[in-house]
Parts: sequence; structure tokens; C-alpha cells
Amino acid sequence: GGDLAARTEVPRGGLVAPVARAMNAMAAQIQRVVGWQELMLQTVAHELRTPLARVRFVAQRVADATDEVEREDALETLDADLTELEDLVSSVLSLVRADHGAALERVSVDVDALVRETLDRFARVHPSSSVTLDCVGPSPAGVRASVDPAAVRRVLDNLLRNAVAHARAEVRVVVVQEDTAVLVAVEDDGEGLPDKVRDLAVEPFIRLDDDRARTGTGLGLAIVKGLVEAHGHPVVLRQGALGGLRVETRWPLAANDAR
Repeated sequence: GGDLAARTEVPRGGLVAPVARAMNAMAAQIQRVVGWQELMLQTVAHELRTPLARVRFVAQRVADATDEVEREDALETLDADLTELEDLVSSVLSLVRADHGAALERVSVDVDALVRETLDRFARVHPSSSVTLDCVGPSPAGVRASVDPAAVRRVLDNLLRNAVAHARAEVRVVVVQEDTAVLVAVEDDGEGLPDKVRDLAVEPFIRLDDDRARTGTGLGLAIVKGLVEAHGHPVVLRQGALGGLRVETRWPLAANDAR
């Protein structure tokens, strides 16, 4: 009847019980997907309005510019606004891919090497950053995990962006081999997040009363959560040894390394 919260009663036993449980699981999934779609439509429409309005305003500035200096300044502003808009669209697409469990291309990779490669690329793309990037991990031989390399890179890039934006002087990446997974943690020496709001920080479109949570698109940690959970492990937020936020991700070990 359109009530997506409705569930059937599950009998204690008999042949109907598995069918009832399957029906309830299906109904819960439909409810979640429909709710997710409504949230996405409402929020994306809201998030797109501001950058689109700025683009329209700056485009008018370009058209009305009376000299080359004014025109160049307006074009630089326009380029920055378009980059922000592109980042927002890319983030939304990544979030949808993670939330809907898009097919992951699992291969065995050297996690230590992948982390250091991502750190090097991040440092080249952000050469003006005054934050020291450090990596603490296994030997160069490293430990191998069964992961989608593109997903790991996106997770690390999002965490590094978040950490660098709020660090005072240092960001540290820690790689540790565990029994069935490899831990990759990113932490900074910034203000961190209060205990009571850490869990909310990884939810999409949640705006916290905190300067750290009001920067960027608001989707970075939600994308991290979706991609990491798609590999079978939760994301853990805690206070790090540097005093700021520490985000822990875990990735399943390759078959030969699991013990």
C-alpha cells in the first residue's frame, strides 16, 4: 500500500518463515534505497545551487569586463568555481558507486607501495602545502591485500585532503599488518573532532557545528566509509597520537598473507 516501513510477521518455524524473512529483508532494502534517492535528490539540488549561482554571476562579470585585467581576474574566479562544481559532481558519483556496491576490481597489491605512491602524487599535486607528510609502515616489500587499487587511492586521497586541511604542521599515515587485514590510518595534529560527533562525520550531507565539518563538499568521509565497507571492514574515527583526528581503514589481506 506504499508504506515502505511495513513488515510481515515472521512465524517461529515452518516453511513460510524463510519466505517471511526474505520479504522483510527485501522491504528494508527497498525502503533504504528509496530513502537514499530522496536524500540525494534533495541535497544535491541544494548543494548545486550555490556554485551554479556563482558561475552565472562570474560569467556576467566576464561579459561586462571593460579591460583585460578585469577579464582575466573574472576568468580565474570562474575556473575555481567550475573546479568546485566538478569536485562536487565527482564526489556524488563516487558516493553513489560506493553505496550501491558497484563491482570492485579486486587484485593483490602491495599496500605499503600503494600508500607511498599515493603520498608522493599528493605531494606533487599540492606542492604549496606546509604540512609534513610522513608514512610509518612495513618494509619496502610490504604486505599484500586483495583490494580495488582505485578505491584505495580515492580513500587515501580523501583522507589526506581532509587531514592536510586541518593539520597544524604534520600528517601521518600508518600501515600495520593485522591477522586478517592491513590497517591504514591517517592522522593529523589539528583540533580533531569531539567524541559525540565522530560517528556523524562519516554520514553523507551531515553538517556538524564544527569548522572542520563545514569545509569541502561534505562527502569526503562518506565516500571513504562506503568504499572501505564495500571491502568488508568498518571505518573507525578516534583521537590520534598527534592529538588530532585519526581515521582507521582496514583492507582484507591477500590469501597468502592472511593467517
